[in-house]
Amino acid sequence: WKEEVRSFLMSAAALWCDKYHVDGLRIDAVSNYIYWGGDKNRGTNEGGLAFLRRMNYYLSVHFPEVMLIAEDSSDFPMVTGSVEESGLGFDYKWDLGWMNDTLAYFSIDPVFRKYSHNKLTFSMMYYYSERFLMPLSHDENVHGKKTIIDKMWGSYEQKFAQVKVLYMYMYTHPGKKLNFMGNELGMFREFDETRENDWFLLDYSRHAAFARYFKDLCTIYAHYAAFSESDFTYDGFKWIDADNSKDSIYSFYREDEKEYLLCVMNLTPAQYEEYDFGVPQSGTWTEIMNSEKDIYNGCNMCNFEKVKTFKVKEDTKFQNHLKLRLAPFAAVWMTCPKRKPRAKKGE
Repeated sequence: WKEEVRSFLMSAAALWCDKYHVDGLRIDAVSNYIYWGGDKNRGTNEGGLAFLRRMNYYLSVHFPEVMLIAEDSSDFPMVTGSVEESGLGFDYKWDLGWMNDTLAYFSIDPVFRKYSHNKLTFSMMYYYSERFLMPLSHDENVHGKKTIIDKMWGSYEQKFAQVKVLYMYMYTHPGKKLNFMGNELGMFREFDETRENDWFLLDYSRHAAFARYFKDLCTIYAHYAAFSESDFTYDGFKWIDADNSKDSIYSFYREDEKEYLLCVMNLTPAQYEEYDFGVPQSGTWTEIMNSEKDIYNGCNMCNFEKVKTFKVKEDTKFQNHLKLRLAPFAAVWMTCPKRKPRAKKGE
């Protein structure tokens, strides 16, 4: 509450932006600013709220290119709302619910995943309440928690297959992405600030293939605007089937003005030569990425040819369907350009 304390903290934050040119500031444990002692039952800390609003407002004015990120586990509203509208003024809020649910799901034996199917769908129930950033951060790679790849269920090979699905899911899910260094190498050793990353892993074919996979994932993500353009609007993401717990298969699509991007994930060891999905548009769909492609040390059970839709009458949601090849523990991206609306007569 004291002005001299606020002034000192604001100056310290501005120093990092002004003199050290940081890309962003992540404010830790924001719930402890919002509530007395971080306890919601003790009420809000109005001094903490006033400080956050003032700091974020002036940082945004003087350093508009710097991201302001809240590490916040509370349900306090408008953490990423503008200060002018009584929000706290952060650009992004860490989606800790998504992180916890997703990593918990991938640690479950596939036989029992059908009972936790909603762990990968629940995030979209609250997603549009804030501007979320999806963190697989330093917190998840230290203190005996295991690294991201080591959290996956199964054998060494199965962990690699599933972590590839995890990252395709992460990159297709709305929201900005944060990935901690070393995850892209498939490191099994937890982070240690006294050592550099295990670059020697790239001498091993499976790790080298995973690093290539990660690079290609980022390249494709950056190339297709639909993956990020409508992250915070309702029209950018649609479920195709969010309830297929029997097979533990998830399907949804992203879209922009130009195209549809379909994502299908198979989270069991079962494989399918022709799995039937509804899609939002008829035409020809092209596979642009498959986590089980041979260059990523996968089984190469891919959709090598373009896939044409067919009509069905039974599906009330999607009249057009696709049949895709799905490998065990695989994720697939398919794309289809949007058709231009037919011109009316006389136009």
